[in-house]
Parts: sequence; C-alpha cells; structure tokens
Amino acid sequence: MDESRRELHEEGSEHELEGSLREMKGSMKEGLGRTFRDGSTELEGKAERMLGKAQKKLGRAARRRAEER
Repeated sequence: MDESRRELHEEGSEHELEGSLREMKGSMKEGLGRTFRDGSTELEGKAERMLGKAQKKLGRAARRRAEER
C-alpha cells in the first residue's frame, strides 16, 4: 500500500471510530433528554447521533476508496 493510500485508509478508520463515539454519545444524550423530559437535550442528542452516523459513513467510504486503489 503506497503512502497516500495508507493515509486515506487511516483517516477513514479514524473518522469511522470518531463517528461511532459521537453516535453513542448522541444516543446517550438523547436518552437522558427523553428520561428527564428535556426536549432540547433530546434534540441535541439526536442531532449528534445523526452527525456521528454521517461521519462514520464518510470514514467507511474513504477506507473503501483506499482499498480500491
């Protein structure tokens, strides 16, 4: 694997991991908001969870692209 492919693969893996963590954090925040009937916290959690999903998909796409090269 050449240097640019390796960097793209590592960057993709990093985005995937960060996305998963953000998604978990958002789910927890969303649940807390629901439990304590705090609509703004629930909404923040949902938004963070969705951002995490998107970041994870971006990372997965970058990793796959590196593997195809």
